[in-house]
Amino acid sequence: MYLPFLQGYVPFFTLVLKTAGDPGSIASAARAELQKLDPALPITGIKTMAEHLGFAFWGTEIGATLLGAFALIGLLLAAVGLYGVLAFVINRSIPEIGIRMALGASPGDVLRLFIGRGLALSALGAFAGTLAAIVTTRVLRSYLYGVNPSNPATFASAAALLLCVALVACYLPSRRAAKIEPLRALRDE
Repeated sequence: MYLPFLQGYVPFFTLVLKTAGDPGSIASAARAELQKLDPALPITGIKTMAEHLGFAFWGTEIGATLLGAFALIGLLLAAVGLYGVLAFVINRSIPEIGIRMALGASPGDVLRLFIGRGLALSALGAFAGTLAAIVTTRVLRSYLYGVNPSNPATFASAAALLLCVALVACYLPSRRAAKIEPLRALRDE
């Protein structure tokens, strides 16, 4: 494209080169050719298209990083909340645990009971969350580029991650419940 220099005078201009190979390797050759044309010509700001566009996507990258950090904080809060609820339920169920163990329940049975209760609630929550996510994908579709928002593998992996975190959060108070001595539990009743 040719524009008369004096008609739309701008004190600088941009030269764009398309290369077949590595764009960084052609920069020194382009600088040498421009210096041959005019040795007094100041040449500044040589960068590749990736470097140039990197600044354009800076805000998007920061947003994605913040979104990921908030998601991790949310996952941690969910785990702490589940742990707290299950610890409260176990504290309220100490007499029941004592009776179960006095009637022959093993510590493994008590452990499975409370892990099962916690995971049942977590599975219900993961199912409801997955349904809500499927419904909201229609809104998110316009914000995503090159990504299918209704990818079943993504939904399955998110639910599996939540259930794994729930398993860890349920295991800790359930293990404590399995170590309760039946005689002490019945005495506290």
